[in-house]
Amino acid sequence: MAEFLTANQAREQMLERMGNLGARILDPKVYLLDASQRGRVVQDGQALYYDDNHLSVLGAQQLRPMFLPLFAQPNPTPSTTRANNSLGAGGP
Repeated sequence: MAEFLTANQAREQMLERMGNLGARILDPKVYLLDASQRGRVVQDGQALYYDDNHLSVLGAQQLRPMFLPLFAQPNPTPSTTRANNSLGAGGP
C-alpha cells in the first residue's frame, strides 16, 4: 500500500484539493483492502483483477456499495425536472 501511495501521491493530492472544493470523491481503495490495509487480489479463490490494472467482474462487484448512494438521490433537481417536462411535451 505504501508503494501505491508513493506512486500516486500527485493524484491523491489533486483529489484532495477537488474534494475541498466540493467535489464528491469516490475512493475504491476502502473496498479493495483487507483488514491490514493490504490490497486484496483474490477473494474466495477468484481473482479481483483481470490484469495488473483492471478489475475483474468480481472485483467490480466489490465497488457496488460505493456507487449505491449515487443512485439513491431522493428527488431530481428543478432544472432536470423542467428539461424532462419540456421534452415530454413535444420539446426538441
